[in-house]
Amino acid sequence: MNPAYRKLAFGLYGLALAASTAALLDLVSTAWPLRFGAVAWRFGVQGIAFSSLSTLLGGFAIAFVTATLFNHGRVIRSLSILCFALSALILLGMGAFTLDFLQLRQAANPQGRPAFDRASIKALVIAALYFPTLVALGIGGWRATRGERSLRGKSASRIDAADLVVGRPQS
Repeated sequence: MNPAYRKLAFGLYGLALAASTAALLDLVSTAWPLRFGAVAWRFGVQGIAFSSLSTLLGGFAIAFVTATLFNHGRVIRSLSILCFALSALILLGMGAFTLDFLQLRQAANPQGRPAFDRASIKALVIAALYFPTLVALGIGGWRATRGERSLRGKSASRIDAADLVVGRPQS
């Protein structure tokens, strides 16, 4: 890869951070003030969170691709850990969302129940699609960085005698 392209990494990581932060700020601004005891509030915030996953994961995707292109193993490993954590939150959130849905559906206006059901199912389907995607990204990133020198504390630019092949350019 052309060394001049490395200058792009900072901007691409910035774009990834901006996309991810924007999604989180939208969620926090919508959810404020926090009312964990209110079923309708929890249900609404979880639905919005599931719907905003695409923006958040778009930022993750940009960061993963950038880290892969520039061989930033620690970034890939960190993103993998975030993917595992987010997938666990999604799984827990899907259970809580379903319970809140069942509780709120009883109180919903009978004429509005079909729309309520469609919106709820849409949010659950989105979460159900992103859960295995995040797990796959986490596993893939973890496996991709297994055995990397930079993760074991060795300098990535250091050449061991066993790695030296005469006539082969250093990567």
